Amino acid sequence: MNGELTRLDHRPVPGAEPGVRAFLCLRNERARLPFLLAYHRALGVRRFFIVDNDSSDGSADFLLGEPDVHLWHTSSSYRDSVFGVTWAVALMNQFAVDRWALILDADELLVYPGCEQVGLTALCDFLDRQNFRVLPTLLLDLYSDRPVIATTYAAGADPRLVCPFFDAGDYFFNPATGYHHGGARHRLFTPADAKAEPPIVLSKFALRRWRPGPDLDRGVHRSSLPGAKSTEVTGALLHFKFIDSFVLRAQEESVRKEHWNAASEYAGYVRKFAASPELCLMGPQSVRYEGSGQLVRLGLMRASQGYRDFTTIPGGGPGAPSVTRFSAGGLDG
Repeated sequence: MNGELTRLDHRPVPGAEPGVRAFLCLRNERARLPFLLAYHRALGVRRFFIVDNDSSDGSADFLLGEPDVHLWHTSSSYRDSVFGVTWAVALMNQFAVDRWALILDADELLVYPGCEQVGLTALCDFLDRQNFRVLPTLLLDLYSDRPVIATTYAAGADPRLVCPFFDAGDYFFNPATGYHHGGARHRLFTPADAKAEPPIVLSKFALRRWRPGPDLDRGVHRSSLPGAKSTEVTGALLHFKFIDSFVLRAQEESVRKEHWNAASEYAGYVRKFAASPELCLMGPQSVRYEGSGQLVRLGLMRASQGYRDFTTIPGGGPGAPSVTRFSAGGLDG
């Protein structure tokens, strides 16, 4: 175990337990935690392994009261941990070897084709059948139709109701880097001189069948594992950065410089909000989020016929409804 991490809970971790395990590093995310946990429990996450990086808002106290959460503390540098990756790897090496692991940030919700009906372990069963070890996901920024500073988020609320809009188009892939870019943050926060600041990366590989190795050495935004370039099935991470507390957080993080490239992205947010205090992210491509099927129709996620066939069983006769397939573990208990 990484010597920087001090375990705070004393709950046993079953070795043979089925289901996906989630791994998070966070700081001062108390308001987001109730919905974050409930949402991913409903998908089929069985257990959460969380590193608290010196929160001062009660995050740790809340998490210690959750029976499926295992909690560690560190006051070490987030930047020096490769932005939390080395902490997550240390925990996965102990608790997730040859298991499916979901690496999340506190402002992200995983979606994938049919996730409203299809259990997360059924998705993992399909990936196993294809001999894939990773699910490609697009980081999809959601926002409200109000100024960011007026987008109030109450603790425990469903962020999809607070920030229900996203950019339906203008996403692009850079074959030279292997990254996806675009969307609202590219539209509003990319400097006029693009060479001065690399475009914001939207590629992420959050769901992995974990085996120790070098694939995460360069972070979660790229992968060379089997399945990384698959078009059989892809997912998305609904990303809820732009709520009222973000303006102050951007100011704090631009000073702390604990994020990538000395927090230059956060410095850009500070400049933008200073110039436009009432900034609203709505634009010509903004649409209301309706669910996973909408993202497939827009081409922001993919679902092959093989995936569709695997995750549904015919209902038993002409015109009969389909029955969603759930795998052992996860939602089917």
